[in-house]
Amino acid sequence: MGRLFEVVPRHQLVREECEGVDRYLSLGEDPQFDVLCDEGIGCLAPGWYRLQLWLRVVDGFIVGPCLYADYGDGPSETTRIDLPEPDADGRIDAVIVLAARMRSLRFDPTIHRASFELGPFSLVRVSRPRAAWTMCRALGRRTSRPVRGALAAAWHLVRGAINGRL
Repeated sequence: MGRLFEVVPRHQLVREECEGVDRYLSLGEDPQFDVLCDEGIGCLAPGWYRLQLWLRVVDGFIVGPCLYADYGDGPSETTRIDLPEPDADGRIDAVIVLAARMRSLRFDPTIHRASFELGPFSLVRVSRPRAAWTMCRALGRRTSRPVRGALAAAWHLVRGAINGRL
């Protein structure tokens, strides 16, 4: 796991401790967490990152999780980074790109009322080729033959680059 970040409830969230796990209740359709680290969020250099976190639904639905990066003009829809919804085990594992150094980073877990448990939030810097391969593997897992699907996605990516479509 990469560098761990603290997520602090900011808006429309109530924290409940339940058996040593942080459980949150969203009170509306726009719950928000601030993502913090000891060195300040600006310590993250622009580039590709693998984001991993655990978000288990207790009640309701997790719909449209995303990040909002503030590159200096405040968070907005133009800087939104969409994330996949949690898998059956509650994991979100995604590759994201940060366009520049940030002033702040916000995590919006859902656009729906829900009760959920939230575990560690980590980001680890990855190279561009590693980011591309990780995304191809994720696409491959959606097919009946994951290795073949990942290689097909990689070939499509390479062919697009060769033809100047990337």
